[in-house]
Amino acid sequence: MRYFLAILLLLCTPAAAAPIEGRAQVIDGDTIAVEGAEARIRLDAIDAPESSQPCFDEAGKRYLCGARAAEALAEMIGRNGRVSCTPKERDKYGRIVAVCRTGTIELNREMIRRGWAVEYTKYSDGRYAKDEAEAMAGRRGLWAGSFDLPWEWRKQRRGGNEPAARLGFAGAALAAAAKAEATTTATSCKSARTCRMP
Repeated sequence: MRYFLAILLLLCTPAAAAPIEGRAQVIDGDTIAVEGAEARIRLDAIDAPESSQPCFDEAGKRYLCGARAAEALAEMIGRNGRVSCTPKERDKYGRIVAVCRTGTIELNREMIRRGWAVEYTKYSDGRYAKDEAEAMAGRRGLWAGSFDLPWEWRKQRRGGNEPAARLGFAGAALAAAAKAEATTTATSCKSARTCRMP
């Protein structure tokens, strides 16, 4: 009976998807196309800024951080351009969601470590939290200035609004100062965005 159950379990367990290997072309900071692959590949559990998304450097100067993120990914992949991706699933756009490597470098993790992508907390299990904390503390990439979380920026763009909060080393300090300024202890809360009554 145990032998029969073991065979049944093997037959019912889905086979792991074969790795996708080949030369990669960078589409944006978290998406690549691999020669011979049927669909584009979305790097699992990370989110990089969109191509047209603006960010601000240490001096407050605006730049297109999505383009910089794509450049960083292309630099990691290098001239050889060869990657190996382990597929996990498909997203709602039909892209293959995968963890990709070039040589010994895991591209997903390295994009976070270098600060050109953030952990996509909606889909991750916290696996890149330490890498993101180190990038933030080291003021690497996006964290050197201020930026909107990519998913928040997309949501605001769909709604036709400006993003509500800006992150980054400088952005975090500005947000804390703005929050402190907007919160008052008063008997009247008309002018405060949030209010604590004494």
